[in-house]
Amino acid sequence: DEKPGNVHHQLQKLLTELHKRTDAYELKIANRLYGEKTYQFLEQYLDNVKEFFLAHAESVDFQNAAEESEKKINSWVETQTNGKIKNLFPKKTLNSATILVLVNAVYFKGQWEKKFNKEYTKEGKFWLNKLEDKLTAEKLIEWTSSQNMSKRDVDLYLPRFKLEESYDLKDVLMAMGMVDVFSPQDADLSGMTGRRGLVVSKVLHKAFVEVTEEGAEAAAATGIVTGFTSTRYSIYEEFHCNHPFLFFIKQNKTNSILFFGRVSSP
Repeated sequence: DEKPGNVHHQLQKLLTELHKRTDAYELKIANRLYGEKTYQFLEQYLDNVKEFFLAHAESVDFQNAAEESEKKINSWVETQTNGKIKNLFPKKTLNSATILVLVNAVYFKGQWEKKFNKEYTKEGKFWLNKLEDKLTAEKLIEWTSSQNMSKRDVDLYLPRFKLEESYDLKDVLMAMGMVDVFSPQDADLSGMTGRRGLVVSKVLHKAFVEVTEEGAEAAAATGIVTGFTSTRYSIYEEFHCNHPFLFFIKQNKTNSILFFGRVSSP
């Protein structure tokens, strides 16, 4: 059922599917809301956040203990991401004026179905060029559709890379039309507390991705990985990722893009 009224249930279904354990990869999505303790959350809201978004809302003392609250949030994120995402909030990011903080941290660890042979890893040149500017969701769907793909045997040259990036999404969200929630005068989050006065101050996102010969975590190093198929054929193609490229990690069952990024300098 795709009715708008069921959007919470659809998101709940998606998050539940993404949280399922699998031997193929490890994915952790950490979501939490931290609000100034003088603003008490409604029990119904807390229940809805936990049920539909698999997240929790927590009261902290920003007014009198902003630094301690900051450390607490950073520690929670680090724990949820196996120690890979540290210091989501740099020192003194939060202060006594902070009212509400939304935290989203995502961690992915994957294994190649056919691992690369480390013996063929070597340093190589990585060329710079301009990537496509007009990338759209429609193009992604078209490119990744099984109807537009065929199986081929290739020798793949892929760089090992490690990415860790932080984003402050406030300006992005405001540019998309999400304005009132950041305004002390216009924000109405009374459904969370039972009264007005609560306003969003920060929306931060941090992601970590590492790709190696195994597809798992390893010591960071710059190199070109040469891969061979397990069975050699007289006719095959070479695919060299020795220039900036886009990558994404998609769960096929839900057709959801979990990570999307660009590698411009491995």
